[in-house]
Amino acid sequence: GGRVAFRPAPATGKSVGIVGGGPAGLTCAWFCALFGHHVVVYEAAPVAGGVPRQGVPDFRLPKDAVDREVASVMELGVRIHTNVNVGQDISWEELGAKHHARVIAAGAWKERILDIPGKEYLRPALSFLKETELRRESLAGKKVLILGGGGVALDCAFTARRLKARSVALL
Repeated sequence: GGRVAFRPAPATGKSVGIVGGGPAGLTCAWFCALFGHHVVVYEAAPVAGGVPRQGVPDFRLPKDAVDREVASVMELGVRIHTNVNVGQDISWEELGAKHHARVIAAGAWKERILDIPGKEYLRPALSFLKETELRRESLAGKKVLILGGGGVALDCAFTARRLKARSVALL
């Protein structure tokens, strides 16, 4: 089966500015565009797609699958501006002046660091996965200890092994 074709409603003349190009922001953009609104997404990262694009390893979710989804949103005329940090590169007030409506879909980007001895050696899981996605640093010769045993911890463990860590353990 092929894709189901959705046709946008006639143009409303209204525009929506969406902060965040992850799943929530892109879903919002998709529906706003279908309702006939002009939509611009402002994404702080260099690529749209959020955690599925940057934080989920290829062996779990291939990047081309996420890229196809982003492309399907863009096919509706949605514009995506990457490397734009709302609050630094453009103000919330400027977005209000440019658009009839604004939506915040920035995701849960703040990670929690455990307050334990040795915390200066900790790297938050999502940051580790994003960094290794953007640049494949070698972990050759290093011992990696992962605190946790859920899905994200396993993603980190498999990623560390693929980056040639000498040993990987979960605690």
